[in-house]
This record gives sequence, C-alpha cells and structure tokens, in this order.
Amino acid sequence: MIDVKAICAAMLCPIVAAAAAQGPADHPSVTVDGHTYTPASILARNMGSTEDQETAFPPHKVVGNVYYVGTRTLSSFLIVTRQGNILIDTTYERNATAARRAAARRGLR
Repeated sequence: MIDVKAICAAMLCPIVAAAAAQGPADHPSVTVDGHTYTPASILARNMGSTEDQETAFPPHKVVGNVYYVGTRTLSSFLIVTRQGNILIDTTYERNATAARRAAARRGLR
C-alpha cells in the first residue's frame, strides 16, 4: 500500500524549509499604470494606519441579530442571542474595548 501522506511530507518538507529560511515572501508583484503592488503593499493599504485600525466605526445593525462593532478598517461582528452574545473576528486585543463600547452604544451587552 502506498503511504500518500509520507510521500507528500517528504516532498513538501524541503520546500517549506527553504521558504522559511528565505523569510516572508512579498511576491508576486503586479504593475498597473506604473505602480507596483505586492501582497505586503496591498495588505498595508487595506488595513490602513494604526489610527484607522483603532478608531471605532459607528456601530450598526448589519442584518437580523448581527451588528458591526469594528473599527474603520478592521471588522468585528456581534451576534446577539438569548443564550449570550458572540463576538466574531475580534481583530487585535487592543480593539476589544472599542468593540465593547460600540456594542454598548447600540444598547447591547
């Protein structure tokens, strides 16, 4: 019987080790209208500044019992149930207070 897991592990281990030794990769890149984009530059653009990541966005109802309680650029959603509330995608620990305040502004606990 062929041990597919063992074969895959033997083939992938050298590839993973080589990639880890090179550090984080910032490729592929693409150039559009003279501007080059890389995964790191797109991530930085989408995440915004530290201020954007930590400044609360106005909390609002998304649909049904789901509320947005995140920041300008990092989303957090609160699902309200009778058994208790569920916070999804808490982003960073430093944003927990902002999410709690946003929920309170909507009258949620």
